[in-house]
Amino acid sequence: CQNGTTITSGDYNLQFVVDESGSFGSTNYLMTLDFIETLVDNGVINPYPTLLSFFSFATNVYQQHSFDDAQNDARAAFTAALGDSFTGGRTSTGEAMEAVLNDFISSSSVSPGDDNIIILLTDGVANEGFLPCDGSADALALAANIALYNIRVITVAIGSFDQTTIACLSSAADTFEIEF
Repeated sequence: CQNGTTITSGDYNLQFVVDESGSFGSTNYLMTLDFIETLVDNGVINPYPTLLSFFSFATNVYQQHSFDDAQNDARAAFTAALGDSFTGGRTSTGEAMEAVLNDFISSSSVSPGDDNIIILLTDGVANEGFLPCDGSADALALAANIALYNIRVITVAIGSFDQTTIACLSSAADTFEIEF
């Protein structure tokens, strides 16, 4: 994975988690999917055996492409999943993070010793279900599983970003703000 100055070499498991709530908006959602597709198609992301996964979320969580789905050099199955249409709704970030962690845990191809990365693309306005950083039993279990699976969460803040409900997921160095 390349950020302009640093290249992460080797194999890793990379999961994109994309907000498609009403506050994130259709325009941001579709531009985000285009951005991810460009990363994959232009070889910025290491080829197979690096594994890719893609989830979207609003009121509900949608598994678009799992680590156990087809993974090959052409990435055709993954990029086809990026054709998802916008649904809108509220922002269930806690439930989304629970679901995406299950993809790491249940996949036969992923282990806690791997380099595991989640790229969370959101406006940060979590307003449905439990909040990932609220100190509840659900939030503590979420934090424990992130640690257990050695997952680095990189938050890409898009639009009018409010980090207060998700601040515990990423360090300041792993939080980036983008305005389209």
